[in-house]
Amino acid sequence: LEQQSDQPKEQGAPVLNIALVAPTGKAAQRLSESIVNAVSGFKDLIDDKVLAQIPTQTQTLHRLLGVLPNSPNFRYHEDNLLAYDIVLIDEVSMVDLPLMTRVFRALKDTAKVILLGDADQLPSVAAGSVLADIAPRPHGGFSLDNEQYITKVCQLNTDQLSNFFANAKSSVNHKKQSNEFSFDYLSFLVKSRRFDGKGGIGLLANSVIQGDVKSSWQLLNQTQQTLQSGQLSLAQGDLSNWLAPLVKQYYQPIESCADVSDAFALLSQFRVLCATRQGDYGVESINEVIKGYLGKNNLPFQQNQQTLYHGQPIMINENDYRLGLYNGDIGIIWRVVDQKGKTHLMACFEDSSAENEKVQSKDIESEASKQVIRQILPSRLPKFESVYAMTIHKTQGSEFSHVAMVLSATQSATQIGQQTKQQSGSKLLCRELLYTGITRAKKQLTIAVNQRVWQQGVTAQVQRHSGLNLCLKLS
Repeated sequence: LEQQSDQPKEQGAPVLNIALVAPTGKAAQRLSESIVNAVSGFKDLIDDKVLAQIPTQTQTLHRLLGVLPNSPNFRYHEDNLLAYDIVLIDEVSMVDLPLMTRVFRALKDTAKVILLGDADQLPSVAAGSVLADIAPRPHGGFSLDNEQYITKVCQLNTDQLSNFFANAKSSVNHKKQSNEFSFDYLSFLVKSRRFDGKGGIGLLANSVIQGDVKSSWQLLNQTQQTLQSGQLSLAQGDLSNWLAPLVKQYYQPIESCADVSDAFALLSQFRVLCATRQGDYGVESINEVIKGYLGKNNLPFQQNQQTLYHGQPIMINENDYRLGLYNGDIGIIWRVVDQKGKTHLMACFEDSSAENEKVQSKDIESEASKQVIRQILPSRLPKFESVYAMTIHKTQGSEFSHVAMVLSATQSATQIGQQTKQQSGSKLLCRELLYTGITRAKKQLTIAVNQRVWQQGVTAQVQRHSGLNLCLKLS
């Protein structure tokens, strides 16, 4: 941008046509928030003309490609290319191989693509592990030219970069000649902006992804000490001992909020994460347990065979392009009063995009958060469910101040011989699943698990063989 900002261009035309993209609406929203914050932080450091060219509006991959209703195809493809010069895709670990193939087919030959994500997280639900395939560990090394550039822009010295490769135990000499094959396209960002890597959450995440069962379990068991600054907590007893107080602290006040925007802010502070949908410790069971704690079971008003009530958080489970609602979107059922003084339950959704599709709904703006809230009749919603608890898969691209992971009966419940609930973990448990759940937490993490299940999860590892790395000759 800086190089091209001084070049002549048509009046009103951007220097570069840039698209900011993410796999889901929630991930796109977080990307937009991150870009806005980053641009603000660069004031007085980068020329205002350059900052003005950085877009802040984001979109999903499906919107980028142009969804065609009732068709498996997209509007943009190899015969109708996208006009973007730069495409930045965040949370790439969530993108499956077929969808990424469609994206690259729709790009012009001169387009630049920037892929961001955490290769240690769960791979996509569908086929492939795109990010892990193109980001081999250890790093293969930079060319001399790129090493000089990185040390300059990152304000590093060559010793720091050498230490990184030494710590990564790279088998390749990083000081390559410019004409040799190198991994200049790949950079690892080692500083976490979500939490301190030296705190309990960061230490646990690192131990888990390295498959270190002993160290990770020790971290969980020493959480009663002050070493981890209260970030980690290993749940004790049954659900009523540890989950009920958290429900009272975070979920119960939602219905008492004066404004639905305040309710969304409170909801975003905490979430219960499960490995699976079904089972004693799956999403469906935990959601019913939490409803019971809140006294919301067996209420009279129902929609799609579900009980609806004021302050109920919901998650959309299927796309509705007409309404602009997508799988994974979070809303809240809220009591509103119309102009005639009648009370109705409406489904409310945050809407930070300026390019939302026009739907038959009311758009209101909260004075407190300046966030647009869309109100839609519950009868018009696609399939949805309560979202006090959600699967770890569904939380990719999201973050919460406090996360509670429910994986099995707790260690203390197992030791006193409570056999009424499942003691073993799901076959889906693996270190990537645990790592993804752990890294959703910013400040506090509570985990309900026994030692056997924890060992099972940390030991297991996802193995996929898509062939992408072989095609790119990266292996």
